[in-house]
Amino acid sequence: MQKRAALSELGLSAGKKARLHRILFDHGLRNGTALFLPYDQGLEHGPRDFFANPVASDPAYVMKLAIAGEFNGVAIQIGLAEKFFW
Repeated sequence: MQKRAALSELGLSAGKKARLHRILFDHGLRNGTALFLPYDQGLEHGPRDFFANPVASDPAYVMKLAIAGEFNGVAIQIGLAEKFFW
């Protein structure tokens, strides 16, 4: 089994190391592993994927689900990111 490189071994700037450390150790699994909830496939697959669970088409519901599931992040389109975070 291959050993995972430590953040200090990656040759990143101090700011990038700090942000990456927050993603990997301050949120989600908090063990150096990131877990992202993919919500960007709706654009690729279309609305038929949401017919079985209509509430899943609501971005606010997905954000709450990601928080409750302790995900490190959510993969979303830029427009949704701007709506929720700017």
